[in-house]
Amino acid sequence: MGTQASVRGLTHSIKEEEEEEEEEEEEEEEEEEEEEEEEEEEEEEEEEEEEEEDEEEDEEEEEKRIYPVHLWILKRNIIA
Repeated sequence: MGTQASVRGLTHSIKEEEEEEEEEEEEEEEEEEEEEEEEEEEEEEEEEEEEEEDEEEDEEEEEKRIYPVHLWILKRNIIA
């Protein structure tokens, strides 16, 4: 009978260890998922910032192209 009790105790200990390992694995997976989500959010923010910068640059280039024409018209109107 002592042997059966020892086996039961070992079996119980093994089950507890397995459960603890599973919990640790789940926690690690959750942490990895959170890190991945944070990385994705950071990438999205960077992309949005780049898009905004590109739009600003495009607007500046457009102004540079249009501005000299306005100056020419103003100069012409002042002289006339």
